[in-house]
Amino acid sequence: MEAGLEARRRKPSKPQVGALGIRLKGFNITTQVGTVVQTITQPGNMRNLIGLNIYKATAFTTETISLTINSEKVLDNIAAKDICPEQHIIADPVIRISRPLTGNDDIKFEVTSGTAGQTVNATFYFSPVPPKSVY
Repeated sequence: MEAGLEARRRKPSKPQVGALGIRLKGFNITTQVGTVVQTITQPGNMRNLIGLNIYKATAFTTETISLTINSEKVLDNIAAKDICPEQHIIADPVIRISRPLTGNDDIKFEVTSGTAGQTVNATFYFSPVPPKSVY
């Protein structure tokens, strides 16, 4: 009985901020006329891809984006202006893409544009903790 009372008196430990939280990995792509492919070097602790954010200084016009993970097309020629219609202002800042990763995945991000010299910024949101299986 005394042990149970003592356990209730102890203060709960504070969660470690960032220990299991979301991490970010950002990169830039400078467009050319045609398609630019960026191979993403991922941190070894990237185990669960949560989503992606894209933006640039001026409004997207004709640019399309594609994302391939381990030869699987996750996003295939999506009009960037449909995701981010007003420059870098997005209603939901993260394109939700839930994917388990190994930390050694082949990730390619493609931007196809009719204009050269535009900088497209992208940020991956990920967790170092693998997603829990639903099975």
